[in-house]
Amino acid sequence: MSKKKTLVEQAIAIAPEFGVLCKKVERSFTINNNSKNTTDNYLRCLASLTLHYKCSPEQLDLEQIKQLLLQRELL
Repeated sequence: MSKKKTLVEQAIAIAPEFGVLCKKVERSFTINNNSKNTTDNYLRCLASLTLHYKCSPEQLDLEQIKQLLLQRELL
């Protein structure tokens, strides 16, 4: 039985450049002394964007992000 991939792993599979962003975020959050849970939660949110738009969040514009947040009633 295979283990189910995490959201972050799924996002990296769809958009490999997302893996580079993950490493940048992890490094930045570690330098800023953020907790592992904070980092993991942030990465899951970014992974959700990646899975929805099928590209790394760095390639999105502000309107695309707002649109998804409104759809999910988070804005």
